[in-house]
Amino acid sequence: MKIKTARNWKVSFSIIFLSFLSVSAFAATQKVEDQPIRLEGKLQVPIPSELKALHITNPYAKILIEVDEKGSILDSMPIEASHTGLLIPALEAVQKAEFNPAVVKGSPSRSQAAVYVNFFDVEQRIWRSGSGVVPFGDSASDAAQRRFYQVAPGRFVYRLSKPKDLDTPLKMKEGKLKIYSSEEGVRPKGSCLVEFYVGPEGKVHFPRIIRSDNEDVSMSALLTMKETSFESPLRDGKSTCIRVQQPFNFN
Repeated sequence: MKIKTARNWKVSFSIIFLSFLSVSAFAATQKVEDQPIRLEGKLQVPIPSELKALHITNPYAKILIEVDEKGSILDSMPIEASHTGLLIPALEAVQKAEFNPAVVKGSPSRSQAAVYVNFFDVEQRIWRSGSGVVPFGDSASDAAQRRFYQVAPGRFVYRLSKPKDLDTPLKMKEGKLKIYSSEEGVRPKGSCLVEFYVGPEGKVHFPRIIRSDNEDVSMSALLTMKETSFESPLRDGKSTCIRVQQPFNFN
């Protein structure tokens, strides 16, 4: 078995964008589980101090995760949030959380799931309990920030985008072709189709083979995706994420 790196790509690499995929549709494509991934405890996080003054209704983030047979997170990517400022703390909370792996036919199994991270304001809780503390901040700058947000809250929402919603077409930033061969001296030949997500940072997430001519071609494509990154996808100047399909042709 050999794995080689090629600087000049000799493989067809054209991006075919897909339409929006809802969480329910995503779940429908996954294998049937005897028991899904389970979260130990709750994902409730104090809202970042700079967002307290905004009066965000239902501050939350939805994170897509992949968990291995031991309950360790292999990959994570935000797919939805009520404010872009919630993405980083939500990802940090998920990374610190404990998960029980999915169970398939009685055995722990690698699987994917979408989890919610809910945010709360400590000061608001105290205020609701009868304290005189003013929630959400009360300075002039807080008021100005709050008015700006209330004019166009949709500008700060983060969500999975359609190709037509991007400010510019998705552009590759880095990429190295990896060649996998299970037989010494034999170059893989054939084609395959890989589906993956591009996160807000331009990183490739959750690659999977949809169809392939053989295992060597599949391995070469997946190893190549690990070496690939894109310019951050933008929608109205704000970070977003997108799902794409990538055909590979090895000759």
